[in-house]
Amino acid sequence: MQQQIGSPAAPDPGLTSPNTSNLRRLAALRAITLTSLALTGIYLAQSDVASLGLNLALYLALGAIATVTSAWRSLKKQPVSNWGFCAHLLADWLWLTPLLMASGGAANPFVAYYLVPLLIAAATLPRRFVWGIAALAIASYTALLPSSGGAHAHHGSGFQQHLLGMWATFSLTAILVALFVSEMNVALRRRDRRLAQLQAERDRNDQFLSIATLAAGAAHELATPLHNMQMIADELQREDMDADARREDLQLLRKQITQCNRTLADLKQRAVNPCQGDAKTLPEWLQKLLDQWQLLRPEVRYNTCLLGNPESCYQLPLALEQTLTNLLNNAADTGSSHPIEIRACWNASGAVISVRDFGGGLSAGMDGEEQSTGNKSRERPGMGIGLLLSRKALEQFDGELDLRECATEEGRPKGSLAEMRFPLSRWEVEAGKQPGEAVHA
Repeated sequence: MQQQIGSPAAPDPGLTSPNTSNLRRLAALRAITLTSLALTGIYLAQSDVASLGLNLALYLALGAIATVTSAWRSLKKQPVSNWGFCAHLLADWLWLTPLLMASGGAANPFVAYYLVPLLIAAATLPRRFVWGIAALAIASYTALLPSSGGAHAHHGSGFQQHLLGMWATFSLTAILVALFVSEMNVALRRRDRRLAQLQAERDRNDQFLSIATLAAGAAHELATPLHNMQMIADELQREDMDADARREDLQLLRKQITQCNRTLADLKQRAVNPCQGDAKTLPEWLQKLLDQWQLLRPEVRYNTCLLGNPESCYQLPLALEQTLTNLLNNAADTGSSHPIEIRACWNASGAVISVRDFGGGLSAGMDGEEQSTGNKSRERPGMGIGLLLSRKALEQFDGELDLRECATEEGRPKGSLAEMRFPLSRWEVEAGKQPGEAVHA
């Protein structure tokens, strides 16, 4: 029996969500608070206010129930929502408010504990929850003021002014917490999201760098075998001049080897300057690319349609050539007998080049996310890393790549349409200037 060794199970998302972790901390904080109050109750039970100690025990029991409920909920697999976490924060009012009313009201120093749930909400919840808890805390403090004068009536009006000053200080503190601490929380969340985006972008760039490094190594390793194959093809052609069919095959082999050598030379030349080369009009650039591609795919037929100003010259980067080549290879890999339709439209601002094939269309299981990332389906060859790199290259030039399925027409298969859009103004070359003196917009 074979034993399969899999990766370790991922932690349950419910137990690792932020609200669940915060609820666990809230239960621990409440347990510490209740323990302190219990020690206070033990001291009061030994004094002349034993009745207060008995009331305290009752309210502490309510707090213990709230603590156990929060701890139990934090152990469940379902994530805790913002509303759920807010409800657990409000559970403090079930035991704290009656306790304060029975022990001096607003004159009890422990009334400041109303700020603890508010601070937790400001650090963890959206602003609408924070303002709701702040309003409840101020209202609760206000409701405790009438029950504060009985035990301290002998202090006179000065004590009432003191209570009003404490109420004003508490209210101002609650408003400042709701206003500024919640805003700081929003800024921190925004920063965390930005850091996550930067980290994801860095991971993608590392992936592309590794692919580029692999491509550079492959180009270096292919140079010697291509040179040896070219020498062998030359010798075979000289030794077997009588066989016409074999001579044609050798000529085709030499053309393809020459094209591979030219591609490797272009890669080395443009590694320093991606836009190095002769300035060409867009029809000339497209025709040269198609001629080179036809040497590698001589069995593929295509039709072209060009709409634009044929006089403007551009120095287009190699990445655009590779992107269009990838799209052409994807269309050729469908194996359709119908010619590929290539359409190019351009003006002073930008260009749109579309490649239409008549294969089986996009895979049924390929959703929008897979199209955007370039993940390929097994049913459609050629839609993998090449498409991913093409999309990334166009994004660097403020362009975009669109891939969609076409409808069946005139008995031909539905196929797919790939459109690449990119600006042209940055690579335009004015008349009379040397190649490389591009006019950047």
